[in-house]
Amino acid sequence: MVEVMQHPTGINPKLAMPYEGPYEIVNTDNSSFYNLDINGKITSIPAHRLKKFSGRLPTSDKQVPDYEELLVDPHPQLNRKDLIGRRIAVYWTTYDTWYPGRVISIHRKQHWVHYDDGDTHLERLIGYKLALPWKLLVPKPILVVEDAHLSSKGGV
Repeated sequence: MVEVMQHPTGINPKLAMPYEGPYEIVNTDNSSFYNLDINGKITSIPAHRLKKFSGRLPTSDKQVPDYEELLVDPHPQLNRKDLIGRRIAVYWTTYDTWYPGRVISIHRKQHWVHYDDGDTHLERLIGYKLALPWKLLVPKPILVVEDAHLSSKGGV
């Protein structure tokens, strides 16, 4: 598994976008290009834009929970490490949409988020002036309505 640096050749790496992935290596054309399976399409990528995937993939094949979830504002003193393994939703302003996923690891001060649609991105969530808007996803509580008639007679 490898990650791909998302910037054109010639751009200063300090200004570059973070790596994206992970992707499976299908084969190599030669020592300088690798063929990767990117969303079902075989794509040839130069070796200098690749690095070994250092995060961890979710252990379950099932990414999307089978229960409803609520968006909840995180506690202001939430620690970066507390997010690992938690479900979150990140707001992408470009698409005007909340995208749900799970935080799988930390790289420096950024978080690897494995989204429900299968993409994995390095996101700025905590400790940045220009952090992406995000919220915790928690299971929606089941509302139990007690029948007043039954409770007044001691139940069934």
